[in-house]
Amino acid sequence: MSALAAGRANATSDLEHRSVTRFEPLAVTPRYPPPQASPDPDPTKGWIRRIWPIVWAHKRLFIVSITAAVIAMLISVTVPVLTASAINQALVRRSVPLEPFAVALIALGVGRGFLSFCYRYGLYKMAYRIETDLRALIYRHLTRLSFSFFDRVQSGQIISRANSDIRSVQMFLAFAPLITISIMMFFFALAIMLTISVPLTLASVLTLPPVYLLGVRLRAKLFPLS
Repeated sequence: MSALAAGRANATSDLEHRSVTRFEPLAVTPRYPPPQASPDPDPTKGWIRRIWPIVWAHKRLFIVSITAAVIAMLISVTVPVLTASAINQALVRRSVPLEPFAVALIALGVGRGFLSFCYRYGLYKMAYRIETDLRALIYRHLTRLSFSFFDRVQSGQIISRANSDIRSVQMFLAFAPLITISIMMFFFALAIMLTISVPLTLASVLTLPPVYLLGVRLRAKLFPLS
């Protein structure tokens, strides 16, 4: 009996010394820090403006990722220009050696690969951390509601819709910056192509509308199946 009592006393002492936050039950060590911000309480604002305080709480990841993405985009646009200069100067005119251009292209490729990893990793990490914050906030809100509320509504419907909405927000925060950067890259590349050859640029751009329409049609048929 004395050994059992000693074991209980040690367990109680361990629980008292564990770090407990208001977002985690007793005796559970949190793996992530609690949310640093809450949604804007103004219901007249759109959902992006209301969730912005939570996004801005991870501003370091956001700013670093966007900066790396912009630099990677500029490198991607620079590579064709450098390739054209290498062909014109080193192969056609033979005024300069080809080795410096090769070294520069390798350096740009390595730099773009590293920056692409950084901004994709950063954006996904930010999105998943915001998802964790939203789940913690919803958990805190649901645990503070009265019992009469859960008598009137179906808790399964609430959890299901919360999971679906949080997942949609997480995907938007991860992919929206990537799509924006791709659109910016398209216009930068289009401007450079127009300075090189207008007919070839038009011939290249004419293929984009059919590809877009085909993609929309395939999405309408395949996305519901998944």
